[in-house]
Amino acid sequence: MIGNEWTLECAADGKYLFKSWKGDYLNRSDAAIPITAAATGATGNAWTPEFASGKVKLKSVKGDYLNRTDAAQGVNAAATGTGTVWSLGMLPNQ
Repeated sequence: MIGNEWTLECAADGKYLFKSWKGDYLNRSDAAIPITAAATGATGNAWTPEFASGKVKLKSVKGDYLNRTDAAQGVNAAATGTGTVWSLGMLPNQ
């Protein structure tokens, strides 16, 4: 589904970049809405995975985690919580 698929790119020091179908990257910014998309080179684009029990937490450069809230468009950054744990799935090459 367009918008739900991201390409994973390796960065330095065990960090990863998540590239959207539009060519921009998942970004942790200092803005009022902390999770955005930004062009390459932005300092908040790198995420560190923390694996446990087949799931992953995505730690931002700010030390918090990508979090899925209960709101309809709810993605933000949070220190911890159930919404910070993600499942990753591989898609076949298309």
